[in-house]
Amino acid sequence: MKKKLLVFIVLTGIVFGQDLKTIVEEVLSTNPVVLERLKNYNATKEDITNAESGYYPKLNLTLGGGYENEKRSDRPNVEDRRFKSDVYSGALSYTHNLFQGFETFSQVREHESRTIAAGYSYLEKADDTALRMVETYLEVIKNKELLQNS
Repeated sequence: MKKKLLVFIVLTGIVFGQDLKTIVEEVLSTNPVVLERLKNYNATKEDITNAESGYYPKLNLTLGGGYENEKRSDRPNVEDRRFKSDVYSGALSYTHNLFQGFETFSQVREHESRTIAAGYSYLEKADDTALRMVETYLEVIKNKELLQNS
């Protein structure tokens, strides 16, 4: 199935007079496996930024609000009174990582290594796809010339 698709793309490119470079760029920009590996590479690059956030301080703001029902009686043997009141609360906290046993440093290095691996995976698949396309292109050109000679 993939071979038929490549042959179709190459034949279409030859018929419309596209050069090899244009056809390779088109194949690489439309191949779903190559695009998936490129997206995986970009996602792992974002993981480095997330891991580096462990070095920075954090400022958290917590807000809350609502109603509270209360029963109160100041004197015994007197009917309980019910009070409704609005309740608001807020908190601001500042935390800074002093030392976690090199955990943040190790996470950054791990994500950098994963990004390098994802980049090589993308390049490997792109090179493999381009090579198959060029082989198909040359095969079509060879068959075209053999047909003209016969």
